[in-house]
Amino acid sequence: MESSVGKICRPVYVTVIKSSGKTDIKIYLCLHRIRNYMIIDKLMYRFSFTFLLLLFITCLNAQIQYHGKPHKLIYPGYRDIPVIDLTSKNLSGLEEQGIEGKPSRLKSDEFAHVIETDYDYRSNGVWDTLGNGIKLWRLGIYYKGARSINIIFSEYKLAGGVKVFIYDSIQQHVVGALTSRNNKPGGMLATTPVPGDNVYIEMQVPSFVDNPGYLNIGCIGIGIKEITQDSRLKDEWYGTSGFCNIDINCVENAQIQKNKYSVVRIIYLGKERCTGTLVNNSSSNGRPLVLTAQHCLSTDYVAGTAIFYFGYESPYCDGPDGNTLKSVSGSSLLATTDGKLDFSLVELSAEPPFNYRPYYAGWHNSNVRPENSYSIHHPIGDVKKIAIDENQATTGDYGEGYDQYTHWLISDWEAGTTEKGSSGAPLFNQNGRIIGTLTGGDANCELSVNDYYQKIYNSWDDYPENNRQLKFWLDPSNTGAVDIEGYDPYESLWQSGDTISNINPGELPVLIKGETDWGYLSGHSSDSIELFAEKFKITGEKYLFGVFLNVAKLQYSDANSRIRVTVWNGTDEPYQIVAEKEVLMVDLVADELNFVEFDSVAGIYNSFYAGYRIRYDSPYDTFALYMSDSKATGTSFIYADNQWTSLYAYTLGSVSESFDIRPLIFDSIEAPNKYDTTLSAGDIKIIPVVSENIIRIELYEWPEEEVIVNIYSLSGQLVDVKSYKYIDKIIRHDIRNLKNGIYLVQVLYKRFVNVEKVPLIR
Repeated sequence: MESSVGKICRPVYVTVIKSSGKTDIKIYLCLHRIRNYMIIDKLMYRFSFTFLLLLFITCLNAQIQYHGKPHKLIYPGYRDIPVIDLTSKNLSGLEEQGIEGKPSRLKSDEFAHVIETDYDYRSNGVWDTLGNGIKLWRLGIYYKGARSINIIFSEYKLAGGVKVFIYDSIQQHVVGALTSRNNKPGGMLATTPVPGDNVYIEMQVPSFVDNPGYLNIGCIGIGIKEITQDSRLKDEWYGTSGFCNIDINCVENAQIQKNKYSVVRIIYLGKERCTGTLVNNSSSNGRPLVLTAQHCLSTDYVAGTAIFYFGYESPYCDGPDGNTLKSVSGSSLLATTDGKLDFSLVELSAEPPFNYRPYYAGWHNSNVRPENSYSIHHPIGDVKKIAIDENQATTGDYGEGYDQYTHWLISDWEAGTTEKGSSGAPLFNQNGRIIGTLTGGDANCELSVNDYYQKIYNSWDDYPENNRQLKFWLDPSNTGAVDIEGYDPYESLWQSGDTISNINPGELPVLIKGETDWGYLSGHSSDSIELFAEKFKITGEKYLFGVFLNVAKLQYSDANSRIRVTVWNGTDEPYQIVAEKEVLMVDLVADELNFVEFDSVAGIYNSFYAGYRIRYDSPYDTFALYMSDSKATGTSFIYADNQWTSLYAYTLGSVSESFDIRPLIFDSIEAPNKYDTTLSAGDIKIIPVVSENIIRIELYEWPEEEVIVNIYSLSGQLVDVKSYKYIDKIIRHDIRNLKNGIYLVQVLYKRFVNVEKVPLIR
């Protein structure tokens, strides 16, 4: 292969492990060398760096989402959901709230129009009461030809225990559960767009709640831009940016790979997109401050409508779509200058949880020209990209009413570019410190020149008022600091994580056919086994973030083919589900360790099972995991003949190798901020652990009041009662005095009541 200008392409031999042994294949790896950056091109053979990247996890939407799922659309006795057709409405929206007559060089991006509405559960929609006593309210919204629909609740204040969901007509794309923990002082909540022209809003109200609170739909965003038709995508704007943009994970640079976690995609007013940066202050206290452009978040009202997406990136260089579930909705405007300087500093309505992997970027506030620089951004709302300038930036004058000569001018990007949607993106200097925020310019994929970044130097204290400068907020102790490094509040946590595996070091992964006519014992086969699980033992309590799957065989009949990854607690066999995630097969890679991150963290204790469910559709998909090449009797299980059985017993002692599943666990999720990432008080888990003679009760918030546990026989007789005070979030209720049988366990806390039927079989 010939080298092109600025690019070196060399053959590289890569060893791939297959069932028949090791195979060496030749690929061409093309590298751009720009100073201390290495940019990896697309390869002629798809070669993934997933495992290396995901050792530091990249993968809840106050719009943090909590446990729960919407009710089925169709069920016995269901009532038709009324649908409001907005097609005839004027798409004038909220333009008066934004910036009129924006210069075309500004790089914010309008993707939707907004319709002002006034709908609520008192006047619209339909109510139903389910058999379990839950009151169900639902309302449909339709706009012919819409690419997406998103909701802005002008009044959102839910009572404890109430859950809200937003989803499409087949419940494939679901936002929620949104709960009382999404309540904000301003009473507003913006939600992420749902692809399609029809969405439903659903509210679930427990029987003990008399007044659900406030839920008023004030605005509806109607997506108008063409989107990709690839049904596998999680996000409608994936892949829509220009061809010359460079995925953030195509660059091997340690500081860049830290700073990327600080960059967020912003959607605001239900119709516009920009980029922002989570920024550190001189106290390094994790205050959730985001820096962006003034022409993006210009007022406190606009800041209140904003949704901030963390970690939206392709998991590896030129890879598939990324995870869009990590977002925070709403912010408060702290400082800006009404068009004099193009910066806005806002404070998020909630601290980003630890599994968002938040990083607070450092800054440099002098007027010293950077030796070289780079910008991380979301062009057209796409996954995170990077543009690199290997030369010194100069001082430029953007014009358009902004103060003169207050911008850094990037005359020419050596790699990448910026586009609409990149506004507010950070400009980092050679030391990885923010020195500016993108206003706009002429750069695009055809000619990547002349981009202007508002200088931190001028935003710092050109204006003396606290609400018109950065200094007051970013140097709260008045240290006079010029240069502040970044801050990772969970750095020690990430370093403490580890994978566990029943595969011994140095083992060669294998595929085992067994006695099947076709297929493999770890996946699709003529035996039609659907459920597989691997048993793990740990000491004490741990926290599970996700699992690695060592995928061996991967073929799928269509883009919607999927598997379900599941974790159960249990001693002798999988018992109760504690975490679950559906994964599209197109997002997996064969001959690769694929990481599947759960949407919330699962607490595990002593022994647990991790596994997967496959489907047998027509035509068949093909999925199988590698297994160990040594015997490990008792760790691998399948569900056959309506019961769990070990693979050893199922194969009459001929096969006992382990499935290559590797859970990622942590000892603790505590951090200096102690941000509570758990569920609402209305969600109480009740888990029997009969091997220890306890019922484990997880409260999901630090209890402020007495917790009462009542246990009833099925005939209604109260057989055990105990109250708990001054405890942590986990209760271990002693059941040694209870005989084997089935009981009703009732947990009362505040106004929340959870009741579950629990079998005690020793």
